[in-house]
Amino acid sequence: MGPVVPFLSDTPEQLDAAVRTIARAGAAHVSPIVLHLRPGAREWFLRWLGREHPELVGPYRGLYGNRAYAPATYQRQIAEQVAALAREHGVGQTTPARARRVPGPKVRAQNPAGPDTPASAGAVPAGLGPVQLPLL
Repeated sequence: MGPVVPFLSDTPEQLDAAVRTIARAGAAHVSPIVLHLRPGAREWFLRWLGREHPELVGPYRGLYGNRAYAPATYQRQIAEQVAALAREHGVGQTTPARARRVPGPKVRAQNPAGPDTPASAGAVPAGLGPVQLPLL
């Protein structure tokens, strides 16, 4: 889930609402991604922040400094909160790597040449491979 935007979307209530929504959508796993401020995006974001939330410019400079990533301690804190919320809401019964694999339909290859002709190994009819599912 991401980005988690420091001071704007990282309260316990906001994280709980996001994980609850993710759980209701049927997610197998949830991993938070804290906002990255890479060159280009950093300048744009800080200008926006100065216009919309000028009180947060100082805290952002303190949190990020000249780095693109929030400190590891902050990222770990968010990850621990999200992991606890995921357990509470029943998300995360698998690993992140396994959660990214969407199983395709179990279809037996059908050989158009007839049942007595060897079929290609692993043949799957067109259009029945893995699909991308919407999150929300």
